[in-house]
Amino acid sequence: MKVLLVTIQLITVQGIITTSYRRHAVCNLRDRINKACYTLDTAKTKLECASQCNSKPACMEFVFSLQDSSCYHHSSCSYTPSCSIFDSDLTLYILGARTMATSPPATTPPPETTTAPPQTTAALQETSAAPQETIAPLSKTSEALRETTNTQIKTTDSAFTVTVGDQCQNGGVSTGSECDCSGTGGKVGTFCEMNATACSDLQVYGYPDGNYLVTLDPNGDGSYTFDTYCSVQGASSYVELVRSSENYDTSMPFSIYQSGYKLGPNDFWIGLDPMVALTPSPRDLVFTIFYNSSEVQGNAWVKYKNVIFSKTNSGEYKVRQINVDFRFGYDFKPKNIDFSGMLPDPEVIEIYMSPIFVRFSEEGSPDTCADQLGRGWWYTNCGKTNPMGYNYKAYPGPTTQYHIRIPGVDMTKAMASDAFDYISLTLTG
Repeated sequence: MKVLLVTIQLITVQGIITTSYRRHAVCNLRDRINKACYTLDTAKTKLECASQCNSKPACMEFVFSLQDSSCYHHSSCSYTPSCSIFDSDLTLYILGARTMATSPPATTPPPETTTAPPQTTAALQETSAAPQETIAPLSKTSEALRETTNTQIKTTDSAFTVTVGDQCQNGGVSTGSECDCSGTGGKVGTFCEMNATACSDLQVYGYPDGNYLVTLDPNGDGSYTFDTYCSVQGASSYVELVRSSENYDTSMPFSIYQSGYKLGPNDFWIGLDPMVALTPSPRDLVFTIFYNSSEVQGNAWVKYKNVIFSKTNSGEYKVRQINVDFRFGYDFKPKNIDFSGMLPDPEVIEIYMSPIFVRFSEEGSPDTCADQLGRGWWYTNCGKTNPMGYNYKAYPGPTTQYHIRIPGVDMTKAMASDAFDYISLTLTG
């Protein structure tokens, strides 16, 4: 079970003070710790970490390490919710609310006990795969720390009990102790109440392996959202930027390339602006060509390490690589086929040249590569590549400049052209 909410309740003579810390997606936390955005505390459990943060007026959030049980409290850096690096051993909790409830009139103190009543014991245990922490019944001056998910906490004179509330939103399903958001179309949060900031959020909130059409909110405040596909595979997650079967005319106005489009059931271009929003720091970019026929099934890919999409002051969109580093791979069935002429070359995007996205020319201006090839792309040589061009199954006949052209892939080879299914451009993490 993923613990998504930490609630601390302090019983005083004046009343019950409740402080809530909500878990947020894990976003570049290791980097922030290294830059002294957080200071190391002496607490060794998540409960103690929350309690000590609560005792410091300036502490608005805390980070707890699952690896070495270290506790970090917010120090001075400002918090930005965009995610680019997934630190799987760290969990971030941000102060949500602090409320005061008046205590009921004093009554006769409860008898001293050494064993909590069965109902209280069950309610105050942390139900997760980790060893359980049981909190004894509370006196009027003791502090209770409780980690819970989709629950409502009620108080009595002597102890806390827990009842599950049906508060799941956007189609989330209550499992009795939390909300299962996996059927909500990418919603996350304690109650499935918000959009994910990155595909890695789906991992944080327990989505099983699979592909999901989601609305991402990279700023975390609803100011800018867009739709895309997220893939969760074990400890990895991917966001798909482009998927094209090459069956459609994509000679779109530049504004459409900026904001994104969807054609047919599966083809889409996420948009240049979302690409920029998704890479505030370097991420790995993967170009993949998929094959599917009675003769061969599988895919071949090239990975560009440490890539950033950016927009210049003049409004041009560039893609660049921090350090030139390429990787290759393929997976075909059957294994003994001749796959020569089916593997893409890194020059499908000449990232080492920091190319600018080439748009269609304005009236009266010289033709661009986009004009000549019928597609927008990060071209550096009009005759070298056209990965978004028409496929030969949809548009058979003699080869033209408008047909698909991928360096390293020979579309005159029947096995390649007949088996071609679609191309995909993804960001990892």
